[in-house]
Amino acid sequence: MLVIPKPQELTSRTARLPKRRRVTLIANFPSVSAFAICADSQETVTEHDPETNTSYDVRATVQKITPIAAGKYQVAICGGGHADLIEGFIEKAKRAVQKEDRATCTSKNPASLKRLHRRLELELARFYRTDVATCPDASKNFKLFIAACFPLAKEFDVWVSENAVLRPARRDRAELNGWSHKLYEDTAQRLFRAKMTANQAVLASIYTVTVAKNTSNYVRDPLDAAVIDGTGIHIIEPNYVKAMEERLEEYEVRIHALFLSCSDVGVSVPELEAELQKFGKSAIELHREQIDRQADAMTVNDLFANRGMRSLPKGPVHWGINGKLRVEHDPVKIEATRKRFEIAKILAGEGPVIVTVSCPKGHTFEREFANRKSAYGKIVECDTCGERKILREMGQGAPDDIRLKDPKQLDAQK
Repeated sequence: MLVIPKPQELTSRTARLPKRRRVTLIANFPSVSAFAICADSQETVTEHDPETNTSYDVRATVQKITPIAAGKYQVAICGGGHADLIEGFIEKAKRAVQKEDRATCTSKNPASLKRLHRRLELELARFYRTDVATCPDASKNFKLFIAACFPLAKEFDVWVSENAVLRPARRDRAELNGWSHKLYEDTAQRLFRAKMTANQAVLASIYTVTVAKNTSNYVRDPLDAAVIDGTGIHIIEPNYVKAMEERLEEYEVRIHALFLSCSDVGVSVPELEAELQKFGKSAIELHREQIDRQADAMTVNDLFANRGMRSLPKGPVHWGINGKLRVEHDPVKIEATRKRFEIAKILAGEGPVIVTVSCPKGHTFEREFANRKSAYGKIVECDTCGERKILREMGQGAPDDIRLKDPKQLDAQK
């Protein structure tokens, strides 16, 4: 006999909507001139099986760092917690940024990152009063990292949501968001250093999330990474992030072995000296190999792409006979190239310059001038004997007699 169940007895696997959680880890590291953010890309969806009345988690990969470009402003948002609320605010933040970009600015209230901060904070407060308040879920917590840049004024910052308030990210330590744990907090703070470079901040953020990925079921590949500086928000290509992960893993094994040897009082001083020398040699060889591997994978467009960080050392970089990029490792050739580059800038009129003068009696002394042309024809007196000398052509045939006062002027060299 066919038994037709009553309506209330009907069940369906889709009767209850799944709950989505951004179970993730996001690491933000400040550097001297930038912020570096790395996030994993796992989202957990909780499904319900009505037949067994049990719940189970399904993992899904999503984009964690969501960039928003609107005219003169650039914004990127990532967060941990209630996925639907996070995505809802990202959409409303996008509209708010677009409105701010279209807003009329005046001399008394010009476009600025401060204006954008105020606009987004008001939007976040409104979002809490409406969307968060009406969300039916028992747990509706979320926390955001909002990276923002106003390239026209070279202004940039990262803001952290504390409920409806956006506070500036700390510049004296790293900050984590999401599936945090004491292990990951300790890892981040051990890696953080004052005055880190942008490259080091990126590596530290990736390493912190990698530690979580290797020790947690809730943090998974692929990783997203971005650099935020005065020129914009630069999303790092996934292949480059993966290459940095691999480089960090290669060094980790060697450093741990050395760490144990340094701490082992059963190892004699000569044995430790030999191991340090061996480590130094292998570390240099590995570093050279990694640079060559990176150069081999790059095109000329990659070389000049702005990632907010350096992809290769300053140089010299040139094309090899195989048509691939090649980085010079010989210190003598590097110094010769650096000197040629410096002399070229001096001959082009850059300064200030320091001139080293040899007087007729063999004494040497230095004088500062605005540039090479302003030094030509000047009469200078020796500090030791008072003998006078007229300065003639410099930097041609005798490149050691003139140099730029500020060596940072050579930082543009690739």
